[in-house]
Amino acid sequence: MQKLIKILPVICILLFFSGCKKNDNCKDIECTSPPGGFVFELLDKESNENLITNGTYQPSDIEVINEATNQKTQFVFISENNLNLIVINNIGWKNESIDLDVKAKGSTLFKLHADAKRLTKDCCSFTEYQNVSISESTFSFDSSKGIYKILL
Repeated sequence: MQKLIKILPVICILLFFSGCKKNDNCKDIECTSPPGGFVFELLDKESNENLITNGTYQPSDIEVINEATNQKTQFVFISENNLNLIVINNIGWKNESIDLDVKAKGSTLFKLHADAKRLTKDCCSFTEYQNVSISESTFSFDSSKGIYKILL
């Protein structure tokens, strides 16, 4: 019995530490949310008409330039149902601060600045945007549709 009393604390300690594992709660969970895109509609500030729909600009006139690299940045143009929206959805796959110059026919329409922070919480990765700003143009944000309306 005395041997058992001497060995019992050792057994308890071994059992306690053998039960501890690295927290692998996320190993079987695939949960990645892509960064949200920035959606823009170019509008005439007087008539509120879409400037692509009314022919002022053609989709081929639009370019998005990364100011840090002076390289063109990819964007998607949505023309279905005459929506004519510019979508920039490649910001935020990593932590970054980005400055983009959105141009048409070689002239700046507006500039976009965004700080993107890639985070993980409850096994899921996602992007949080901070310090988003638009300059060199008047704009409004339609929160119900998630569209920045650039007034030119």
